[in-house]
Amino acid sequence: RVLQGIGRGSSGVVYAAQARDPATAERWPQVALKKVHVHSKAEERDLKRELQLASTADHPNIVRHLCAYHCEDAHGDRYVWIAMEMMALGAINVVLDRGWRLWGLEHLR
Repeated sequence: RVLQGIGRGSSGVVYAAQARDPATAERWPQVALKKVHVHSKAEERDLKRELQLASTADHPNIVRHLCAYHCEDAHGDRYVWIAMEMMALGAINVVLDRGWRLWGLEHLR
């Protein structure tokens, strides 16, 4: 269940969501859903490889990719929805921007 939009990046829009499945919701009370517009078969293939690699990563400093779904809208546009763990502090670029300012190091960026 999509709750609200939380960000937009170069590759797509990100939404906060909750799982409908009780077992999943227990482990992941809130997830981030990224909607990526896929423009070509090559782009779709590259994204699939990236997701396969990301799904094998198991480190506390790497966002977990939970699953991905391919879909097509009524206009024939193709999308990939990527479910990943929700980061409590938000997107990494926002966290880093905030940190640079807090530490008074903006000039080093």
